[in-house]
Amino acid sequence: TSYASMQVENSFTCVQGDEYAYGLGMRVRTKDTPWGLKKGEYGWDGAAGAYLMIDPHRKIAVVIGMHLLCWPNVFRGEHLRLVQCLYEDMQAENLL
Repeated sequence: TSYASMQVENSFTCVQGDEYAYGLGMRVRTKDTPWGLKKGEYGWDGAAGAYLMIDPHRKIAVVIGMHLLCWPNVFRGEHLRLVQCLYEDMQAENLL
C-alpha cells in the first residue's frame, strides 16, 4: 500500500495580528499579551466585522455584532484594542 503525503500551506494571516494561528476554522492565540490575554484564547471573525473572543483561562467571552462593508480596511485591529481596553479596565478595578 502506498500513501501520498500532503503538505498544507499556512500562509493565511489573521486580521487580528500575527500572534494567532488557525485550527478548525477558529483563530487561536499563540502567546500571552502584556495586558493579560493568555495563550489559548480563541474566536472567530465574521466577514462583515462580527467578532467572537473566548478566553478559557479567565472564563470571559466578548461578542461584537456589526455589519461593516470592507471592515478589515477601515476597522483593522480595533476589535483587539477594544478587548485590551476591557482587560485594562477590569485590572484597574481588581476584577482580574
